[in-house]
Amino acid sequence: GLSADIEIVKCGEIPRTEGKAQRVLDLRKGKM
Repeated sequence: GLSADIEIVKCGEIPRTEGKAQRVLDLRKGKM
């Protein structure tokens, strides 16, 4: 989870804070 999050953040597609929150929600939804 963290690895993917960091990789996505590295891409610089979205801000770090907002990106992280959105990514976490996305990953949580996908996993669930």
